[in-house]
Amino acid sequence: MTTHRDSKVRAIVHALVTLPALGLLALLLPVAPATAGAATSPTWTPAKVVVPSTARQGATATVRIGTGGGVSCPAPGDCTAVGWYRTPTGDGPVVETYAAGAWTPAAVPLPSGAVTGAKELAYFEGVSCARPGSCTAVGGIEMATSSATYSLIATLSGGTWTATAAPEPAGSGTGTHQYAYLQSVACTAAGACTAVGEYKDATGHTHGLIETLSAGTWTATAAPEPSTAGTGADQGAYLASVACPAAGTCVAVGTYKDSTGHFHGLIETLSGGTWTATAAPEPAGSGTGTDQGAYLASVACPAAGTCVAVGTYKDSTGH
Repeated sequence: MTTHRDSKVRAIVHALVTLPALGLLALLLPVAPATAGAATSPTWTPAKVVVPSTARQGATATVRIGTGGGVSCPAPGDCTAVGWYRTPTGDGPVVETYAAGAWTPAAVPLPSGAVTGAKELAYFEGVSCARPGSCTAVGGIEMATSSATYSLIATLSGGTWTATAAPEPAGSGTGTHQYAYLQSVACTAAGACTAVGEYKDATGHTHGLIETLSAGTWTATAAPEPSTAGTGADQGAYLASVACPAAGTCVAVGTYKDSTGHFHGLIETLSGGTWTATAAPEPAGSGTGTDQGAYLASVACPAAGTCVAVGTYKDSTGH
């Protein structure tokens, strides 16, 4: 369940959301009622979340929130958080719902054919709730038919979560080259979502993956790449985050390898039904050649055409 993110960054994220034995940490920012003539000061309040009864207990207990947008709050006092937890025999997906002032774990049945028991591997990385009671969570799952990883999509509707392995683009890998997972999802309305991640092709090289939900059906698309992208042994790309400020308007970010095998930030823009890839610009003093290395980890778009993306880059000394 690894990604191409910098290991130190992932270690920091995981340390912040891992608690021993019983649960994970949630922080709530309540909106204090205004008092005439007095300034208000919102306060963060920590809460220890109850994990599923099937979670492993004791020193080896682990619960983590997804790193691709693992929490979504469609209304004040209504939130859904997703991730994974250590079961006595494997790893299972976890969904936590906040309502009426309390967090409650929700069961998410795995798709037919999922690996269970000692080798169970299923997890969520991101979630988006278009409105209370309508959420979509994404991640990855190992299926028994091939012991390989597939993209996992779970949908909350009518109070029930339903999970499925996501479709993959034409030319995706099989056998030892089967690998796909989804990192982030954005839903502009119930039944209208876009999810991103990565998959391997038939030669074992990685590409950005885009999944689109429309009229009840998920469709997989290979993300386009800039003209400087590598091929063959230098092929490698993935998408880490997506934001959709309006229907049919999305921006996804991640990274790709150039023709010399070095990484650059990647920006994908959806407009008029077409995705367009752009190499992300880098600051003055950024590295080149062997010191070239950049990726974008997250993006937010408050309105169409107005976005902020963040990530990391190497400078000219390789730092």
